[in-house]
Amino acid sequence: MQEEHPFIVLLITCMVAVVAHGYVRDYWRACWISAVCSVAAYAALVSFTDTGNKFFVSGMIIVGLFGYGLAMVVGIPFSKSRRGG
Repeated sequence: MQEEHPFIVLLITCMVAVVAHGYVRDYWRACWISAVCSVAAYAALVSFTDTGNKFFVSGMIIVGLFGYGLAMVVGIPFSKSRRGG
């Protein structure tokens, strides 16, 4: 059985959320970009490591939702620091 590298997926999702909010000033747009880029990174990781299985699409959905939620949480300090309060 091949490993699916959940720690690497979590690390990539966290990095994407921070970078998205660092460069995109609009809060909701950064969350959306983070979710889409997290799914793309997950698809790239699965295709490069040959760990694809029948749950590939469900994994994409889970990573996208998790990336969106994480981006919402990560974006709070960014939005507060930009407002100056």
